Amino acid sequence: MTRCTPENVHFVCQDLDHPEGLNFAADGSLIAGGEAGQIYRIDCSSGKSETIAETGGTVLGVCTDGAGAVCACDAGRNEVLKTDAGGEVSVLSTGALDNPNYCAFDAAGNLFFTESVKYHPQERTGRLFVITPDGKTECVHDGPFGFANGICIDPETSLLYLVESTGPRVLVFQTDGPKLARPDRRHPARWAFRGALPRLHVRMAEPADEHRPPREQDLLWQYRRMAYRHDRARADAVGCNPTLASILVT
Repeated sequence: MTRCTPENVHFVCQDLDHPEGLNFAADGSLIAGGEAGQIYRIDCSSGKSETIAETGGTVLGVCTDGAGAVCACDAGRNEVLKTDAGGEVSVLSTGALDNPNYCAFDAAGNLFFTESVKYHPQERTGRLFVITPDGKTECVHDGPFGFANGICIDPETSLLYLVESTGPRVLVFQTDGPKLARPDRRHPARWAFRGALPRLHVRMAEPADEHRPPREQDLLWQYRRMAYRHDRARADAVGCNPTLASILVT
């Protein structure tokens, strides 16, 4: 595990409006969402950013499709949106959603996304959805998850990793096209690592308690092995009960 420190972390871009859901585009630029509905494109080498679209909501997780369009979960509008190269925003999702949070494509163009509903340390309300290439929005797992947050999909294994923020834990599902191969099962992430070990990068926030003033400290952990209890290992490491957020696999 590697903890972020002032020695190994540097600023890429500053003065953004609560950037969420970082995702790299095919051209190497970094895409992020803003709290007032901004879609940012960031040049990592120069640190310059541009606002390529504004949704009028609150943009959380983002990802790009094969044509370079940006797909975004907008918690303010309760919709999953698409922004094309010209900055035009359209709606991808159908039906009523409650706090769509994070999205990721599989190799076939199915767009999976989490619905977090409300944040509560005990209540479990989150679900997992998919938007198929023909435009259908379907619930593929009704959870309930403890604030379903970040997801990523390993293109080599088609495994979908899902972060439960209030678990706090990482779950893994085997996808089968726009479905889950075993929708009745959810495994802790160590279940998947029977062969080659991927590297998961999980962002976590350290919540305040009565002994500490309110603050948020983002930590990046690199997991090469998951053969331990994720919640206990992380809590012991930082001396608190952490809240997990986004995830990616390399």
